[in-house]
Amino acid sequence: MSSARQRESLLRRCAGATAIALCIAYAVVTVGVWLTLRAAGESWWPATFLLFSPRWVWALPLAGLLPLTLVFRPRWAWLPLATGLVVIFGLMGMCLPWRQVFPAGGSHTVRIVTANLHENQVNIQKLDAFLVETRPDIVAFQDCWASPNSSYVQHGGWQVRREWGLMLASRWPIRRLEAVEIQNLPRTSAESQVQVPVRGAAVLFVVDSPAGPIPFANLHLDSPHRALDVMRDNRQIGAQLLELNSVRREEESMQISRRVHEIGGPFVMAGDFNTPDDSPIFREAWSDFRDAFSVAGFGFGTSYAKHHTWLRIDHILYDLSWSCRSCYTSEDIGSGHRAVFAEIAR
Repeated sequence: MSSARQRESLLRRCAGATAIALCIAYAVVTVGVWLTLRAAGESWWPATFLLFSPRWVWALPLAGLLPLTLVFRPRWAWLPLATGLVVIFGLMGMCLPWRQVFPAGGSHTVRIVTANLHENQVNIQKLDAFLVETRPDIVAFQDCWASPNSSYVQHGGWQVRREWGLMLASRWPIRRLEAVEIQNLPRTSAESQVQVPVRGAAVLFVVDSPAGPIPFANLHLDSPHRALDVMRDNRQIGAQLLELNSVRREEESMQISRRVHEIGGPFVMAGDFNTPDDSPIFREAWSDFRDAFSVAGFGFGTSYAKHHTWLRIDHILYDLSWSCRSCYTSEDIGSGHRAVFAEIAR
């Protein structure tokens, strides 16, 4: 064998060994991140930071590793492909509506839209276009301190209730049940120093639908966004704020969940949970409820698209007396959030 061929053979062996090593490292790191998020995503600030960071970045190594493996070690191509599935389904939260193979039961349907309007940032034209497209029976808005100029809910006999920046509108009569008194921790000096808003809120209503009363919660939990912003300039204070935010969202979630259980079904909740569905807080507090997009959605269900995060933090939940027929999100409505639509039946 000539020296040129020997060098080529050696280079191929080295490239193949490198490809295998990189694929194994990619798989170990990816699975480790996935397990860390599920186990410590709200109890250890680095894991919480990852929980709210862009998940799509974990798919980037696949673009280089897969071609490298196919060229030099094709028998190992299964490993980056399997790791890619962990990224897409485990980290990025890809949903397939496989439950829709079995037709959703129930003759009474309710169409729901929820959206965080971020006060005056919402684009009313885009919002109204989505409402016209989905034709909801109940609309839940958060961060809605001024009455939105939505022509959709201002005409046609809609019932509207507003409280604590939350607005509920329905084609059917609405009765206010109560505001959940969320007992948060006292504001800390760090939160006061950087002016972190602490304003988790939930208001419970009863919507008197033609098929009977529907207890309905419109909620908006504390946001981690300020803590994440501070992290760029001061990691120590940012880490403290992030840990405090997890504690607040956990307390808020558990208080609302306990009260909802006391009232009983057929309960529906909608709003800005500021919590991804793979968060330990979300899985613990809402384990007795189904998430509409997880059941009937297709894709990633992005509901917050600012800062390239593309997370699903706005949810429509319902108890087991309901089934979900469809669920999807809008395009950006100007607030950084996307509206979420679901059709449920019982």
